[in-house]
Amino acid sequence: MNELTRLLSHKIPFPQKYHNFVDKRTIVGIPNFMNIVSNLAIALPAFYLMKKQKKLSFLSINILLLAITSALYHVNPNNNTIFLDMLFVMSINTVVLSYFVNKQVGNFIYILGILSVFYWKKYDDLRFYEFLKIAIPVYAIFTLYKNTKVSNYIFPVIILTILIRVSEYNDKAIYKLTGGTISGHTLKHIFAALDIYLIIIILEKLGKV
Repeated sequence: MNELTRLLSHKIPFPQKYHNFVDKRTIVGIPNFMNIVSNLAIALPAFYLMKKQKKLSFLSINILLLAITSALYHVNPNNNTIFLDMLFVMSINTVVLSYFVNKQVGNFIYILGILSVFYWKKYDDLRFYEFLKIAIPVYAIFTLYKNTKVSNYIFPVIILTILIRVSEYNDKAIYKLTGGTISGHTLKHIFAALDIYLIIIILEKLGKV
């Protein structure tokens, strides 16, 4: 408990080493090619959702914007370029949550999510942002795990959520393990795309999209 209190009472700055991705290969004249192009995978669930809904929805727009802003971030990774990437990561989380709460609560959480990114930008403190990034999926999982319509999808979503974090923070180790074929961060984009796709399937099964 004392360790938790200490952690919560001290700000968490963005680790600058995060921006130093191991895979800097230039392919067809594009530096950081794999980390940029792998964002196409994130866009695919948005196209699937658009085909199902036969229109642009707020969720599909946010997914597309995440793919674009993440790709732009990887052109020149730094605290300034990651801002929009983080903004749309949080936006997608809060938009998904809005399907499982009433409109007022959904709007409130959405605003909190956006504010958490601005709070990080101003104070270089990730606590607010990271708390919401953890709390929102946990709430959604506990809300859905007993629902027989989607219970088969919950475990894969949990596994993908874990894999996203593991690959994100083991960028260099995975690159070395795969003999310089694929980095942890590129895998993170692929796992994130699969996670978003499964979430859309869950929403579809529940008749929410």
